[in-house]
Amino acid sequence: MKKKTKQQYPVGWNEERVRKLAEHYDNQTDDEAVAEIEAALTAENQTMMSVPTELVPEILKLINKKTARPGNGSNGSTARKSRGRLTSR
Repeated sequence: MKKKTKQQYPVGWNEERVRKLAEHYDNQTDDEAVAEIEAALTAENQTMMSVPTELVPEILKLINKKTARPGNGSNGSTARKSRGRLTSR
């Protein structure tokens, strides 16, 4: 019998937040999903780009380096964090 391990969440996340996020996307209609993607693509002060997968680790290092600087004016918030740092898939 395996010993059950306690789930670890990124900073600022907990089981309830993960559950609510899953419910949001599980209950989202196709039209709502499209609208959410389109809104992300037109968000001010944000840039979406396609990059070769092999460059993602280096890009994430640069972003983490930039957002880790004190007083840089960025709160470093993103939907994709792990222990306060950006990660790749």
